[in-house]
Amino acid sequence: MHDGFVPLQIALRPARALASDTEEDSESKTLREPVNAAAPQTLSDVHGALAAARRFSAALADALALSLDRLLRDIACDVLARELALAPCDVAAIAAHALRRYLDEEPLRLRVHPDDVHACAALDIGIVADESLRVGDAVLEVRCGSIDASMEARLEVVLS
Repeated sequence: MHDGFVPLQIALRPARALASDTEEDSESKTLREPVNAAAPQTLSDVHGALAAARRFSAALADALALSLDRLLRDIACDVLARELALAPCDVAAIAAHALRRYLDEEPLRLRVHPDDVHACAALDIGIVADESLRVGDAVLEVRCGSIDASMEARLEVVLS
């Protein structure tokens, strides 16, 4: 064996355990014989490697925490885009739900994309075509402001 080589089971054994072992088998004595001045250096190398592994693990956890929210949103948007390509959003049902929920807020009018005006015509509220909205978005205007029922706002509620 190389003079600086320390077997792992010896390097990881606590120092007091080495000193207190009085009844050892011949294999242990043979393994302990090469232990020399290099052992403390080897132990510090092991501690250094463990510390580096802990730092790497913490950095990886931080990176995951920072990117997980964005990744989840990207996946949700991709799934929604696929689903909306298969079946368009039922903006009339979304608007009707918002009307029922905010009836006490005195709804004034409903703004939707021009392509959705016909779908919402049966609702008992004034409909305004708004080019700034996307298809499937709805904004319910009430006395004290507006209720955003856009796809983005609905997705935010689901993801939070």
